[in-house]
Amino acid sequence: MADEVETDGDRDRAKARRIVSRIEERREIHRQMHWLPRLVVVTIGFFVFLAGLAMLVLPGPAIVVIPIGLAILSLEFIWAERLLEKGLESGATFGGWLGRLVRHRNFLLVVAAVLGVTAIAGFLLII
Repeated sequence: MADEVETDGDRDRAKARRIVSRIEERREIHRQMHWLPRLVVVTIGFFVFLAGLAMLVLPGPAIVVIPIGLAILSLEFIWAERLLEKGLESGATFGGWLGRLVRHRNFLLVVAAVLGVTAIAGFLLII
């Protein structure tokens, strides 16, 4: 089962690397554009990124919007690409951890049930 987890994590990291390589390819095309469309893309990217940051404290899908804003900004800025790459790698690591947790959910449900029954029994014995 440990091999499956490593394979899932490796698969997620490879997917993140493919996304970053696609962005690098599109950056070359983007850099050949006139300055006005590039300015529009940067403005939209900052707006989406800032909206995602605001969604960290306001209701909204910040986990989805922030990477979209960073992907747009990474067409023009290297720092945005690096931040996006780190975020994707962290997401792949978290996804692997979450996958292990889901695989062991039956065990965790049994432990929670036993703890719940024990707590109720203890409470009833006190009364």
